[in-house]
Amino acid sequence: MGITIREADIDREIDLIRTTFNANRAVPAGPARFRWLYFDNPDGRAKAWVALDDRTGEVAGVAAVLPRRVRVARDGSQVIAWNGADFSINRRYRTMGVAVKLRRVACDAVDRGECAFLFAHPNNRMLPVQLRAGCHALGRMVRHAKLLRVRTGGPPVRAVASAGLRLMGTDWLVRVRHDVEWRRGLVTPADVTDLFVRVADRIGTAIVRDAAYLDWRFRRNPMDRNEMLLMRSDDRVTGYLVVASDHDVAWVRDWLAESPDALDQLFSALIREMRGRGVAAIFVTALETHVDLPRLGRLGFVQRPDFSTAIAYAPSSSSDQGQLLDPVGWYMTLGDRHG
Repeated sequence: MGITIREADIDREIDLIRTTFNANRAVPAGPARFRWLYFDNPDGRAKAWVALDDRTGEVAGVAAVLPRRVRVARDGSQVIAWNGADFSINRRYRTMGVAVKLRRVACDAVDRGECAFLFAHPNNRMLPVQLRAGCHALGRMVRHAKLLRVRTGGPPVRAVASAGLRLMGTDWLVRVRHDVEWRRGLVTPADVTDLFVRVADRIGTAIVRDAAYLDWRFRRNPMDRNEMLLMRSDDRVTGYLVVASDHDVAWVRDWLAESPDALDQLFSALIREMRGRGVAAIFVTALETHVDLPRLGRLGFVQRPDFSTAIAYAPSSSSDQGQLLDPVGWYMTLGDRHG
C-alpha cells in the first residue's frame, strides 16, 4: 500500500485537517482553535501536509508547522523557525511509516531553506518517530511543583500540614517591592517588548517574546483561560508571568524576568496570590537546562518524575546547527509548545 504526501491548501482544507485531528483526540477542538492557530499567528500562517492512501484516496494523516520568530544566541539574529503541530495519524495507518514520512517532508523543507530550523514537543509515543525522521532530542521538558496546601486528612491535619508547607522554600522571605498587576483579558501592553529586548542576551536562544506574540499566544488563545501577572518598577516592566488555573491547580505557561531578584519577586507574588485563592499546587514546566530552574528550586519548587522530550532539526549546512541543538543555550517553557 503506497502513501503520497502532499502540501495542504489550508484555506480550502482546514476542515479536513480539523476532522483528522479530532478523529485521533479524546476531546475534539472547534473551528476557533484552528482559525487562531493556523491563520492569526503574528509570525505567519501555518503550513500543513496531508498523507493519502494511493489505493483508496483516504486520508492517512496530517501534520502542520507553525512559524515562530526565534532569536539565536550565537549572534542575536532573528530567524523564522517552525514549531511542529497537530501530528495526527489515523489508526489503521499507524504501523505503515506514515508518521515518519510526514515529519521527514517537513525536515526536507527545512533543508531546502524554507525556514531556519524545526522544533517540537512530541508525546513519548511519538518521540521515536521524530528521531527516525532525523530530528535530535534537544532535552527533557521537566515539571516542577510547589505545594501550597494539603488536600487529604481531617481539618486539623490539613491546617498543620499546610502551615508547614509555607516554610518549604524561601518565597516567604521575599519582599515584593515592585508593583504587581493581574491582567485578565486585557491586551498585552506594548512595553513588554522592551523587557525581552533587555534580557535577550542573557537568556540565549528563545522565541521572540514581544507584545504581539504574547497577546496572540495567551490572551487570544481560545483553548485556555490565561492570566498575566505583570510586574513594574519606575514605570518599567521588570517581569511577567502567564498562568492558567483550574479548580485547585495552577499551571505556569511562560515567564520572563529582568534579573534574579525580579524573578524571586515575580514567583513570590504568584505563590501568595494562588495561596490566597485556595490553590493546592503550582506546576512549572520548562526545558531541564532552563536558566531559572535552580532559583525556582530555592523558592520551593520540586522536580517531579514525569517528563517529555523536546526535539529539534537543523540542516547540517547551517552555521547555527550546533547552537540550535544545544539545550544549554535555550530558554524554553511550557508556552513554547504549539498551543
